Parts: sequence; structure tokens; C-alpha cells
Amino acid sequence: MKSVDTVDQVRPKTEGLPVGWRWSTLGELAQVNPLRTYPESDGAVVSFLAMGDVSEDGRIRTRQNRSYSDVAKGFTSFINDDVLVAKITPCFENGKGALVAGLLNGLGFGSTEFHVVRARHELALPAFLHLHTSTKAFRTLGERSMVGSAGQRRVPAEFLRAYPVALPPVIEQEGITAILSVVDDKLELIARQIEATQTLKQGLMQILFSRGVGTQDGDGRWVPHAEFKDTDQGRLPAAWAIQTLEQIALVERGKFSARPRNDPKYFEDGDIPFVQTGDVAKGGRLISTASQFLNEAGLGVSKLFEPGTIFLTIAANIGDVAIAAIPIACPDSVVGIRAIEGACDPVWLYYLLAANKAYFDSRATQNAQKNINLQVLRPFTFALPPPAEQAQVGMVLTAVDEKLESLAKRLLHHQALKRGLMQKLLTGEWRVKVDGEMAS
Repeated sequence: MKSVDTVDQVRPKTEGLPVGWRWSTLGELAQVNPLRTYPESDGAVVSFLAMGDVSEDGRIRTRQNRSYSDVAKGFTSFINDDVLVAKITPCFENGKGALVAGLLNGLGFGSTEFHVVRARHELALPAFLHLHTSTKAFRTLGERSMVGSAGQRRVPAEFLRAYPVALPPVIEQEGITAILSVVDDKLELIARQIEATQTLKQGLMQILFSRGVGTQDGDGRWVPHAEFKDTDQGRLPAAWAIQTLEQIALVERGKFSARPRNDPKYFEDGDIPFVQTGDVAKGGRLISTASQFLNEAGLGVSKLFEPGTIFLTIAANIGDVAIAAIPIACPDSVVGIRAIEGACDPVWLYYLLAANKAYFDSRATQNAQKNINLQVLRPFTFALPPPAEQAQVGMVLTAVDEKLESLAKRLLHHQALKRGLMQKLLTGEWRVKVDGEMAS
């Protein structure tokens, strides 16, 4: 078994701490995986947290209510103010964990893949310990201490107990957590705004691809459609046509081959970005770079798509879409879709394909690896509004996406701000006011 780093091994080399601070460990400051807590009766209702209920930024996103009799065996127990830390890869490395609050009847149960850290309140605040379990240092050192086989590696409880903590007095811990809670509140607000905007977008897409925005009157104002018709696609505005994807776009698979590649630091070196299914999924609306690049030899055995091409994944995460902002090469697990000029607005087509992700996934073969082929994709049938209405729908949804992109940038900014503040405050480099005096 892999040995767990000792306190001396993981403690920073410098022993310099502010006056009044001392080195401690999580094992001194808290119980790690304390004894099970029981409700008053087997019929009591308790909160339940699966791993999916906990976010990678330390939040409890959702929770369930269950009868204690349903969770009495095989689950981890915890109470309010406990700190949860995911133990299994990749959840641990991704930062999954939370400070527990608001449990029904003060008692919760959850995944066996959680470690539970219960603060000794006379020494440390739960929120202060939660901050330490959220740091990059904690996650990095914990990853090095994992034991087990590939895919089932876990952080042992011994690592948590030995983890070093620079400990200020409780009153200063209160100041540190208060400062960082302000940033957390801002992060929570932005996260809620993102969720609300995503919900708005989903609702808009359902309306815009079934009822549209209407027609323009003589003053250029959009007036809702007044005439509708029944079709195989449902009840639609009378002016809309029924088309297939191959009628309005060129649909081509990427090319798979052995691809000589290099990894230049800058795209200006002349090498071509090469994206795979995962890049399309996480690349956002526009893809303008990649983690892999093709040199001239690699490009000669691959398929290059021009800017404006819509990428749609047909394997792995089926139905993810993105638009190429620059020339990009792809493998055969990605399809390039190019709107025929005059037949379809490309931005509208991008959003139509994005709205039908579930449909494409449902048409996938159920082999060892799910995939769809062009014989399924090219005949894809949909309702096509007139060109002006297509363009307006594209503008509306682009505005929503730009709002989401702006919120995502704000979220990243505040996450970076929190990381910087944590580094300064948890090491004592920056001090907080205590009893009306600024600590040096």
C-alpha cells in the first residue's frame, strides 16, 4: 500500500507564522469520519446527499428527503456543520465537497465516497476547515496520497488526519471566514444567475423552434404569427417549410488517420488546431483554439473545415455542437455541417442542432460505443422559417449566450479572487482586524 505523507512531509518548509498562530493538523482540530449518528426513530425522515448533489465548488446543489429506514445501512452519516470531502477519483481532484447545513431534523446520509470532517469547535470553526479542504494544496497533496487501483483510487482518512493547518485563534478564524463568505455569496449569486439564464434559454428554444418570432409589419416590428398549419412536425406557422438537413447544408465527417502532430505555443506558427469530441463539448459556442495541433504532414491525412462550420459530435457525448471560428481539423467522431448559402442562416442552424441534442442521442446505436452515422443525420427533418425570421431567432439566442459568456467570465474572476484571498488569509500573510486592531 502506498504510504501516506506525514505532517512533516506535507508541511511547508518555512515555520514562520504570525504571532498567536501555530501549526496543527486536521486530526487535532476535527474528528475524521466520526461514529455514526442515529435519529430518534427508524421512521424519521432525514436528508440525503448523493455525490451528484454536491458541486465542484463546494456547494450543495440539491438534496433529497428519505426515511431513515431506507438509508440505515450502507451510507455515510453526517450532521449540520460537518465538512464533506469526496474521497474517490476524479471527484476528489475536481473539488467535490461541502459544508453541511440545513439538514432535515439535523441529520443526513449520503454516498459512502464521502469523508466526514467534524470540527472540534473550541479549536476550529467548521467553515475555516472547509476552506482548507477547498485549497489547491489540499487537493494536490491528497491526490498524491491516493491508494487503490486505476479508476478506484481513494484518498485515505490518514491523509486528512495528518494534513497540516496553520491555525489562528478562533476569533481570527471568524474574520477570515467572514471575508471569504462575502466572495462565496457573490459566487452563489452568479451561479444562480447562470442557472436562471440557462433555464430561460431552454424555454426560449422550445418556443422559437415551434412558434418563431412572427413576421415584420411595415414599421419593422415583429408581430406573432396569426396563421398555423398541422404537420408531421406538429402545429407550425403557415409560412414555415419542412426540410431535411441535407437539403440546406453540406454534412461531412472528419477524417481519421494516424496524425503526425506537434504542440506549438502559438497558433501563429502555422499549425492547425485539431479538436475532438471533448473539445466540442467544452469549447463553448465558438472554437478558436485547441489543445492539439497538426503540422503540415498531419494535415495531409486529416479533414480540414473552414471557419463558420458547425461541428456536431456523433460519438461519445453525442449531439454537442460548436462553431469553428478559424480553420480546424477533426477526426471522424465529429461531423462538419456547412449551411448552403441562401438556403439557411448558419447561426439559426447552430441553435436548431443544439436544441435537438436529445434527439440525436436517442438515434445512436447501442454498441460498445454509442454513435450515429450520416444516414441518420442527413435526413434529419425540421421546420424552416423564412430567412428574416431565422436571422432574428439567431440574434435572440446569441444575445442569451453572450449573457451566459459574460456571467461565466465573472464567475471565473471571482473564483480567482477567492483563491488569491484564501492563499493570503489562510497562511497569515494578510491579517484581519481583531478586537478593533489590525494584525500586523
